[in-house]
Amino acid sequence: MEILDYLNLITSEHRSQPNFISFASIPLETKMDIAAIDFIAAFDLDTAAGVQLDTLGVILGRTRTLKYQPSSGSPTLSDDNYRLVLRAKILQNLWDGTTETALNDWQTIFPSALLVIKDNQDMTMQVTVIGITDTFIREMVSNGLVVPKPEGVGITYVFANSYVFGYGPETNIVKGYGQGEWV
Repeated sequence: MEILDYLNLITSEHRSQPNFISFASIPLETKMDIAAIDFIAAFDLDTAAGVQLDTLGVILGRTRTLKYQPSSGSPTLSDDNYRLVLRAKILQNLWDGTTETALNDWQTIFPSALLVIKDNQDMTMQVTVIGITDTFIREMVSNGLVVPKPEGVGITYVFANSYVFGYGPETNIVKGYGQGEWV
C-alpha cells in the first residue's frame, strides 16, 4: 500500500486538518518501509504469532495470562490456545444472547465437539460439553473463556468424553447402555 492509501483511511473529521495529516505522514514517510510490511497478514488471527497476537489481545480485551492457575502447565497461554481464546472472545463480543447463536459459535471453535445448553429458568443454566478430553481446554471452558454467558446467570459445566446416557431414541448426543456416560 502507498502512503496515500493509509492517509485516505483517516476519518473526514481530521482529513481536512493539515497539521494532523502532516503529523500522520511523518512515520509513514520516514520510519516504515510500507512495501515490506503486510499488516493485514501480520494481524490475521489465523496467522498472527507472538507480539501480533498480544496486540490483538489488547484490542479485544483478553490477556495472554490466565486469571487462574491451570492444573497442568503455565498460566501463560501458548499461541494456539491464545488464538482459541481470542476467537472465542470475538464471538462473545458478537453474540446476540440467543442459545442458537451460542451453539453455532461453539461449532465454529470446536467443530468436532458438542454443546448442550439447558436453561433452568432460575437465572442458572447447565452447559454440557461433549467430546473435549483435553484438561487444559476443559479448564478454559469452565473458567468462562469460551462459552458466552449472560450477565447475572450462573453456569454449571458438565463434561462428557463421548455421549450422554439417556433412554429413548439415540441421537448424536444421547446414547443408550454401554455407549453413553452418566452426567
